[in-house]
Amino acid sequence: MELILDTVKGHGVKMSFGSGRIVRTGIIKAEPAELPAGSTPTPAMLLIASKHPQLPNYGDPYPEVGYEGYYLKDIVINAVTARIYTVQLVYEFRGIVTIKDSSTLSMVNSQLHPDGFTPIYVQWINPNDPNAKTIKKVANVRSPLPMRHVTFKATVDFQASNDFLSAFGSVNHDTYRGLPKGYWLYTGIEGESLDDGITYTFTATISTKQREDWSEVNFLVDDRGQPIPLPEADVEALRSKPYEYSIDNSTNGVVKVGMAPLADFTSLFGD
Repeated sequence: MELILDTVKGHGVKMSFGSGRIVRTGIIKAEPAELPAGSTPTPAMLLIASKHPQLPNYGDPYPEVGYEGYYLKDIVINAVTARIYTVQLVYEFRGIVTIKDSSTLSMVNSQLHPDGFTPIYVQWINPNDPNAKTIKKVANVRSPLPMRHVTFKATVDFQASNDFLSAFGSVNHDTYRGLPKGYWLYTGIEGESLDDGITYTFTATISTKQREDWSEVNFLVDDRGQPIPLPEADVEALRSKPYEYSIDNSTNGVVKVGMAPLADFTSLFGD
């Protein structure tokens, strides 16, 4: 069989932002010796035509400089006669990284006020106590937590790397998107292939509380399970320390813990 590619009729290009399609057309001709006299198109001959050795392979780039972002996704072959078959090679653009920025609001329990991260205390003086002893405790208060989420989506011709997968659950190791170390948490990853593994579409999400990093601060409790009041300056100094993937119990009665490991978000998600 003879393959003649890039005939003018039927060749087309469709492009838009972040997507595109190029269709190459051609003709496959069977030699007379390959067909018995009076033959008609059969499924077997269509399959033979689809396996022509000069046809490109699925996933191959478009063979023109500057169009390497287009890959072969579909091969469509139709019979015209028993000897002549039309072929369409459909190349699609892998796409650019699309970024979605969204916000949510949830309610959480907090022992620290967001303005300065000072402890929230409640105190009580017994009016019947001649010594007017003050009872002071750390309070748990319901607080609105604004969350910002950035989602990255891209279609590529390779599977996700181990670095990309193993970084799930980590925080940024350096300033990223205007926020300090430990403020962004890698909270979601999803991947799918709709063309039997030729390309993969990956979606990754990072989230931030914006006003604080992803470390946790907890107070020592007394024998009755009540948090022990501490100097506000000590708690604020500990809370303002940069995020570390470690346990910081250098302040008497309070501990700061970074549970999420650090990762290079610039290399994972771009600038």
